[in-house]
Amino acid sequence: SRINARRSLVIKSDIEAGTVISEDILTFKRPASGISPKNLEKVIGRVVNKRLKFDHILTWGDLK
Repeated sequence: SRINARRSLVIKSDIEAGTVISEDILTFKRPASGISPKNLEKVIGRVVNKRLKFDHILTWGDLK
C-alpha cells in the first residue's frame, strides 16, 4: 500500500514550451510514475522543453 500512497508532481494548467516551473503551477497527485514531490526544490526554476497539458504528470524528460 505504500507504493499506492506515493505521489508525483503534476501540472495544474496548460503551459507552453519555455515556461519556467514555479510552485504555483504544480500540485501533487497519485500515481507515483513521475517526479516525486521530495524533488520539488530541484524542479523549481527549471524550464519546460515542450507544451504540457493540464494534469500532465511531470517527468525529468519534460525539463531542460
